[in-house]
Amino acid sequence: MTNIKILVSYKDKHKIIKNTIITPIQTGRAIAEEIFSEMIGDDTGDNISELNPYYAELTAQYWAWKNYDKLGNPDYIGFMHYRRHFVFNEDYIDPNADPKMTQGYSAYSFDRIDDEYYDKIGLKEENICNIVTNADIICVKQADVSFLGCNTSKEEFVKSCYGVQEKDYDKLISTVMYLFPEYYEEIKQLNSGPYRYFYNMFICKKEIFEEYSTFLFTVLNKFFERSEVNLYSEKAQRICGYMGEFLLSLFLFKKHKNKYIRIKELYSTFVKNTSINYEINPSGQDSIGIAFGCSYKYAPYLGVAIQSLLCNIKDNRLYDIFVLESSFDDITRKKLLSLITKKNVKLHFINPETYLIKEPLYIHNKNLSRECYYRLMAPFILQNFPKIITLDVDIIINDDLQELYKVNIKNNPIATAIDTFWGGIVNKLPTQKQYAQDILQLEDLYKYYNTGVMVCNTKFFKNFDVIQDMINLANTNKLSLQEQDALNIYFKNNIKEIDVKWNFEVENRFIKKTYHDFTPKKYLDEHAKQYFQAKIFHYCSSIKPWFYPDEDFADIWWSHARRTPFYEEILQRLIDFRFSQLKPQANIAEIQKLRKEFVQVHFPNLNNRFASNEYNTKLLFVLAHPMHFNLKKFWYGIKKAFAFGKRYQKYNQKYQSVIKLLKDAKKLKKSFVKI
Repeated sequence: MTNIKILVSYKDKHKIIKNTIITPIQTGRAIAEEIFSEMIGDDTGDNISELNPYYAELTAQYWAWKNYDKLGNPDYIGFMHYRRHFVFNEDYIDPNADPKMTQGYSAYSFDRIDDEYYDKIGLKEENICNIVTNADIICVKQADVSFLGCNTSKEEFVKSCYGVQEKDYDKLISTVMYLFPEYYEEIKQLNSGPYRYFYNMFICKKEIFEEYSTFLFTVLNKFFERSEVNLYSEKAQRICGYMGEFLLSLFLFKKHKNKYIRIKELYSTFVKNTSINYEINPSGQDSIGIAFGCSYKYAPYLGVAIQSLLCNIKDNRLYDIFVLESSFDDITRKKLLSLITKKNVKLHFINPETYLIKEPLYIHNKNLSRECYYRLMAPFILQNFPKIITLDVDIIINDDLQELYKVNIKNNPIATAIDTFWGGIVNKLPTQKQYAQDILQLEDLYKYYNTGVMVCNTKFFKNFDVIQDMINLANTNKLSLQEQDALNIYFKNNIKEIDVKWNFEVENRFIKKTYHDFTPKKYLDEHAKQYFQAKIFHYCSSIKPWFYPDEDFADIWWSHARRTPFYEEILQRLIDFRFSQLKPQANIAEIQKLRKEFVQVHFPNLNNRFASNEYNTKLLFVLAHPMHFNLKKFWYGIKKAFAFGKRYQKYNQKYQSVIKLLKDAKKLKKSFVKI
C-alpha cells in the first residue's frame, strides 16, 4: 500500500484533524509558550523552528525535508493548515459560493470542522489515497487574482500582505534569476498575468518534494539574508511565508510544462471557526455556576452586575462566574478580571459561537442582539454542573445567591419568576393579546415568565437539539422577545415559579405611564410586597439606570458602578446619551442669519460693534445652547480630576475655556438688557 503523509500545521490551539495519513505538527515549537503534546513538532533534528515568525508554516516543510526518515519515508508528502484543507471530494459543489472565494482564492468557505465537514470534502483515508495515488503532484487550483481586483500577482501581493513592500517582490524575483536563471519564462508568466498558487499547500512524490524543497529554501535563505525583517510589522515579518507562495507558483508553472508529470488541482477550504470546545468542570464539588451572556457594548454594565454579585457572596462556597461573549478585547477582559479579589471566586470567558456559528438567529429590534441567545447555550456548555444560574446584564444583585441556587428543580428544566407587567401589556395592546394566544399559545395569558434570572437544570439541556428547537422557534415565528419567548413556548407548564424578589422588575417611568394601570392587581400586589425585600433588581425595558440616574433604584446601581474600572466610561456614555437627546435650539446657519438680521435691520447702530468682534457670534451660540456648554464644563471637570501631567493640563485648559465662554456669554446677555 502506498505510504502517504500529510502534515497539518498548528501554531496555536485549534480543532485537530488526524488519521493514519494526516499528522498534525506544531510549528515554531522551539519558541512556543506551550508544547502541544497531541502532535509532533518542528524543533527536532535539523530545523529552523526558531525562524517561524519569518517562515510561518514553511518551518514544518523544512523539518519534513531534513527529517524525512522520522515520518517513515513516505512515498508522498503533503502540507495543509489548521483551517485550510484540500477538498478531496471532486464532486463537491457549493452553488451559493462567492466567485471571489472560488476563483480569487480557490477556496470554499465552511463554518466549522465536524462530521459533516469530513463527509463533504472527503477527508477520509481511502478517499485521500485514491486521489493522491493517481497524480504526481496535488496542488490548490490556480487562483485568478482579477477576482480580487488586481491585474497581476505582484499587485495582489502588495495590496494584501500586511505591510510588505513592492521592493520585496522585486528582490525575490532577482534572487531567483540569480540562483535559478532557468526560471526566466516562469517569472515572465507570473509577472504578466493574474494567476498564482496560494497557501503553500501541495502533496507530491518524494523525489519531487526533494527537488522543490531544494529550490524553495535555497532562494528563501538568500532572500532572508538580504531582508531587514526587524523593521517590519509582526505580520509583515512573515515575508518568507508569503514569498513561498510565489516560489511554489514558479515551480508548478514549470512542472505543468512537463508532459510526464501528472498534476491534479483541487479546491481548498477556509474554515471560519476552528476553536476547541473544551469540557468545562466546576472548580470544586459544591461550586455554584453563574452565567452571563454579553456583547462588547454592554461590557461596562456587566462589570457593575458582577461587582454587585461580589459584594454579596459569602466565603463558604465556591463561585464559578462564566461570561459568554464573542467580541471582548483583552482590555475589557482584564478590567473584568480585576474585579475578582476573593479566593473563592473564579471568572471565565467562553465563546459560544463555536457552537452557534452555523445558526441564523432572529434579531427582533436594535435593543436586542445575537448575544441574547447565549443564555440558551449556558446550560448546554456548562452541563457538568448539576444546575446553573443565568443572569441578564441589566441587574443589581442585592443578596447572596445561595438561597436561589437551592431551589428544587429536580423535575423542572428551569425556575424563574413571573413577568410582573406582562399582564398590563396584554390588557392594553390587543395585538399583544393576540400574540400571546396565537404565537406563544399561553393557556393563562397572564402567566408569562421573565427569564432574565433563571436557575437551569442542566440535565434537560445535554442534547443540543433542545437548543436548536428553541432557536428554530424564534426564527420561524419571529418571536418579539426572541429566546425568552422561545423558553416560554418550549417549556410551557414545566417551569418552576420562584418569588419575584429574585427578579424584581424596576417600575420605570415608561412602565408607570403605559402599563401600570392595566396590570392585574394580584401581580401589582405581589410586586409591592417585595419592594423592600428585593434580592435582584432587574432594570427592564429601554429605560436603564446608566442613562436615567433619577429612576427608582438607580442610586443602588450607581453605588456599584462607582466601584468598577468602567466608571469613567459609563459617565462618558451618559453624557454622550444626554447630548444625543437634546433638541437643537439653533444651528450655526440660523445664528448667522439671526446676526445679519440683528445687525442690518433692528439695530443698525450696533453694526460696527458686531462686525469688529466675531467672538460675540460664538457667545450667541453659547447663549443658544446653555445645556450643551454646562455639560461640557461638567465633563471636562471630571476628566481633569482623574488626569495627571500633560493630560491634566489639556483638560484643565479646556475646562477654563468653557468657564470663560459661559462668563462672557452672561456679560453679553446683560449688555442686551441695557440696550
